[in-house]
Amino acid sequence: MKEKPIPSTIKFSPELQKKIAEAAKITGLPKQELIRLCTAIGIEDLRRINYDIAGAIVDKAKAMKLAPVNHQSCDEPLKNGTGGKR
Repeated sequence: MKEKPIPSTIKFSPELQKKIAEAAKITGLPKQELIRLCTAIGIEDLRRINYDIAGAIVDKAKAMKLAPVNHQSCDEPLKNGTGGKR
């Protein structure tokens, strides 16, 4: 026997509501179906990274080969005037 869907209420910020509406318009999908699809994709992405979001961010940063930090600049005042020393 097929399981029945469980109704659920989710609150979205106004910004996210706008993005959902825009994506639904572009894809031609109903908003509910788009939200279901995006949720399924997001959960699959989490599974692929073994639910380790922080680790995935660090791995991506390492893969981007970011420019090295000039540690001398930490002793210089920041442009906003807050100072650079820690």
